[in-house]
Amino acid sequence: MQKIIIVGNGISGITAARYIRKKSDAEILVISNESEYFFSRTALMYVYMGHMKWEHIEPYERNFWSKNRINLKKGLVTSFDFSEKLVFIGNEKISYDKLILACGSKYKELGAPGEKTEGIFGMYSKEDFDQIWNWTKGAKWRAPRITKATVIGGGLIGIELVEMLHSEGIHVDFIIRDGSFWSSVLPSLESEIVTRHILSKGINLITNEGISEIHSTEGKVSGLTLNSGIVLNTEMLGVTIGVEPNISFLQNSGLKLDKGILVNHRLETNQKDVFAVGDCVQLEAPDQGRKAIEPVWYTGRMMGEVAAISALGLDGEYHPGVWFNSAKFFDIEYQVYGSVPVKEKDELKNIVFRRNDDVLRLVFENDKLIGVQGLGVRVKHEIAEKYILNGANEVELNSKWKELLFDPEFYALPALATN
Repeated sequence: MQKIIIVGNGISGITAARYIRKKSDAEILVISNESEYFFSRTALMYVYMGHMKWEHIEPYERNFWSKNRINLKKGLVTSFDFSEKLVFIGNEKISYDKLILACGSKYKELGAPGEKTEGIFGMYSKEDFDQIWNWTKGAKWRAPRITKATVIGGGLIGIELVEMLHSEGIHVDFIIRDGSFWSSVLPSLESEIVTRHILSKGINLITNEGISEIHSTEGKVSGLTLNSGIVLNTEMLGVTIGVEPNISFLQNSGLKLDKGILVNHRLETNQKDVFAVGDCVQLEAPDQGRKAIEPVWYTGRMMGEVAAISALGLDGEYHPGVWFNSAKFFDIEYQVYGSVPVKEKDELKNIVFRRNDDVLRLVFENDKLIGVQGLGVRVKHEIAEKYILNGANEVELNSKWKELLFDPEFYALPALATN
């Protein structure tokens, strides 16, 4: 019986473990230093805000693992010997036949003077979450509770952290480098709508700015100097300028690395019987229209399935298909399928349906649908993907676009513009 070790118990690693068990009797060991049990990372904010308890974001009952003969071990992997097929946790060594690395991401640091002071946090791991909880919810060593915080970075993690802190009654200064929220991803109409929504919640959104220096008092963050010279007082700084593959401990390991662990479409690394999945992965030859690194929940799940069949020697490759992502900006839901460029290009045609701040955008190239984006409305995943894969034309969509939506009340929306 072969032994498969999985390092990391996020969505990629656990999906791999589950699929290996479905398809084989292999011995499975999952090692993680982050948490004893798999949890839904995207639901951390709801635990913080009191909408859920921690046990609610563990997708499986704790006896699931023993029932399915998936062994769990909490520990920090420090090194590997790929030639001898060994994993080291300090001085302890564990042998394997196949190894799957699911090391995840870590938050990017600012690189500003004073960044190592207390009260500065990312928002990715359980450790980050625990530290933010302790710092903001009045742990005995941190009382009294803080009243003012700053978040820098206008992506999806940034807006989540802002909402978390705001729900706790903390005043939040939200610093973004662009002129409106997520304008590097959202077309200007949608970016402006979300920006107004953030401001309506009482968030102090500071645009076109960055941090040049971090100030501290008695070892704790107390203020910031912005690039413009403005000084802000703060009791906490959340750094959400992005994430990067967690691979620093793999330097000089013998693995082929770039920004992430380099893999082919079977998720094989350059080391025999070693595979890599999820946020830590960089595809050597990504499919057309996809990026080499995509730290997204659903791509991690798909990679876990492919890694499982690759480790078992079965046929299959990683081809994620039509790009998809979703988020929520306070009360506004967002979904995107395929390609929706930020700037409207001459060779593309955008058709926009709008009612108040609800927007449906369809993008065509050579009269074929290449992208669908919904803001404030829910788009049916399977329908959007089908229309994009089939290259639905404008005439067809003029009569069928309502099929994309969950929301009956949205059906009567007039066309706002045809570009």
